[in-house]
Amino acid sequence: MAGAVRGSRLSVTGDFGDTGHYNRKVNPWLIAILYCLLGAMAEGVAAGRSPRVFLKNLVQPRWAVPQAAWYVIAILYYAICFATGCRIVMLGPRRTPVLVSLAAVMLLNAAWNAIFFRAGALRASLLFYIPYAGAVAALIWLLWPVDRLAAWSFVVYAAIYLPYAVAWSYSLVRLNARA
Repeated sequence: MAGAVRGSRLSVTGDFGDTGHYNRKVNPWLIAILYCLLGAMAEGVAAGRSPRVFLKNLVQPRWAVPQAAWYVIAILYYAICFATGCRIVMLGPRRTPVLVSLAAVMLLNAAWNAIFFRAGALRASLLFYIPYAGAVAALIWLLWPVDRLAAWSFVVYAAIYLPYAVAWSYSLVRLNARA
């Protein structure tokens, strides 16, 4: 039972044992919930006290989603992160690079909130999509050989949400020249 904490049922490594099958010593739901809670808390702290007011004070493009839709987008994003996190934990020893990559995507998402909401730096937040998109691409690349379903969920995210977010951010920069 390599990597087990003495007297504990939680095994940090060796979750597949000699059989190559997942044993339920690590609760994938718990790890995924922890990832999502930490990601959401980091986003909230990074955004500051009044992100809604900041967003409301910006001139928006005509095609921008309503403010309430951002909550739906956030729920869908965290649903993808949660499902992916659960599936990754069940990968056993192969999971570490993928979990690190998922954490990086979530931390970069929070960092974007700090740049956009807290600093109010619209141009910098637009440029920040470059490393963010790179991190999402790296996550997809790491997921592809081990979990195609999770990889596809981030392919859809990258193909639908990211182009919209970049176009929206670009429009904000152009419509709000003070940034």
